[in-house]
Amino acid sequence: MLCAELYHIIRGKVVDGVGEGSKYVSLYQEVLTRILGIVPYPGTLNIKLSVEEAQKVKQILQKSICIYFITPPGNAYCKAYAWKAYVRARGKCIRAYIVKPEKTIYGDDVVELLSEVYLRGALDLRTGDEIELLITSNCLNPCGCP
Repeated sequence: MLCAELYHIIRGKVVDGVGEGSKYVSLYQEVLTRILGIVPYPGTLNIKLSVEEAQKVKQILQKSICIYFITPPGNAYCKAYAWKAYVRARGKCIRAYIVKPEKTIYGDDVVELLSEVYLRGALDLRTGDEIELLITSNCLNPCGCP
């Protein structure tokens, strides 16, 4: 099997969020650390997808066996789902998680990424920059990514 057959490449652009990611990452931090095995950076990176890429992501995630169920920290909050992915930009590749809360202001065209590092800083990203998301459906690391 060729390396490229082990994962899907999704292209998108970095966009600004509404500034609530840090609040929710902090609220869910204990559960995220327990389930994902990382201490998450207190914030998310938002990626805007084209209609075609958003549809591809939806299909990939629905078929993926690599899903994590994030239980809410209390009755006032909703559960969320996470999938392992990698962000590739400027020759670097960093592990992240696509996070989809049951209740969100975003449509399918915006993907929220969670990582243990500040992704904008680690990849020198600015609003409008293009990135690649590498998503595996078999839980393996994509070739060339740690």
